[in-house]
Amino acid sequence: RSYSVVLEITTKGLSRSKHTLVNQTLEFQLCGEGTLPSVCVLRPSQGSSKADPLMQFGRRLVGKRHTLPLVLLNNGNIEAQVQIELVDEHGVFTIKPPPGDTKSTVQCEQLQEPPPLEGQMIHKVTVKLNVNERKRFEVCFCSNESVTIDTLMAVQVKDNQYSN
Repeated sequence: RSYSVVLEITTKGLSRSKHTLVNQTLEFQLCGEGTLPSVCVLRPSQGSSKADPLMQFGRRLVGKRHTLPLVLLNNGNIEAQVQIELVDEHGVFTIKPPPGDTKSTVQCEQLQEPPPLEGQMIHKVTVKLNVNERKRFEVCFCSNESVTIDTLMAVQVKDNQYSN
């Protein structure tokens, strides 16, 4: 983003030599450039009808775990902090950070509204990505009963109100 503004300052006062009232105007242009953190989702690469990334776990046997990757890339020119939230109304998902990653935080919280049933939670992951850094998370699905699930995962870049 580029920003531009013209700053104009007018002063009124007396001239030193003639003791007459004089107006002086100082005018100059200020320019600046700003940048916002930017992160893209590399995987899953296939999208929904709205072109949003889509994770499809498909049909699985009850009790069998299936894992899909979530790969993020900082394609901007400054460090980015990302918040991932996965609503898990049935308690069947987990999110694992990359092996050896000590900077990412993964939390599970009970859903607050509406009052949660047993097993209803939200998974929250916070991760920092340096420029051109990519991180791979594992999103796991495992259910001990036959269920059909349609839920949302939000990937939000902090300090970028245009990210969604």
